[in-house]
Amino acid sequence: MMTVLAGLTAAALAWCGNLLLVRRWGDICVVWVVPAFEEFVKSGTALLFGASIIFVHMIFGLAEAAHDYYASRRFGFWSALTALISHTVFGLVTYYILLYSGMWFLAIAGAALVHTAVNYLSIHYLRARKERR
Repeated sequence: MMTVLAGLTAAALAWCGNLLLVRRWGDICVVWVVPAFEEFVKSGTALLFGASIIFVHMIFGLAEAAHDYYASRRFGFWSALTALISHTVFGLVTYYILLYSGMWFLAIAGAALVHTAVNYLSIHYLRARKERR
């Protein structure tokens, strides 16, 4: 139960924070700032609630998947599936780096780097695809 609460709390905090970040710095921060912020929020919430890092990331991914599914008629399903899978992977990255290093900062930073790469590649792929039309 604490894991679900932690995941939903992380999703709510990230949603509010992301709105403020994007308003302040625009879409560029979706690649360079939002990943670090989200990874800090997810892992920090898991730590504070004493919850599973991996499952908090998965619950967060489900919340983002629900949002993405309803936000896009055309790509909703694929966007939702990507959100669930990618946030689960970010949780696994965080967990294993923490397991082997014992350092929270390193675990969050590692997941943030992977998250940044995914966002960068996704945005550039979508932009290139749109320009080909």
